[in-house]
Amino acid sequence: MESIREILREELEPIKSDIKELKEGQIKLQNGQKEIKEMVGELDPKNANRHLELKEFIDQLRKDLSTVEIVTASNYSDIARLKSAK
Repeated sequence: MESIREILREELEPIKSDIKELKEGQIKLQNGQKEIKEMVGELDPKNANRHLELKEFIDQLRKDLSTVEIVTASNYSDIARLKSAK
């Protein structure tokens, strides 16, 4: 009976070791997930701010382009008047 117990202990020892390694690996994975979540949490507000900055920049470009179009139209009008004055 004692020899059976010894055999079982010998057989279970590598299994226990494997389980311990798996648990340690699981803890490492959980810690890695936490770090990734923190990184993503930090990126979200940065991306939102960047999005707003880009939107403002694009809006300003649109205004500038409209101004250029208005000035160009005015210049065409002036050129037409100067041609007709000749």
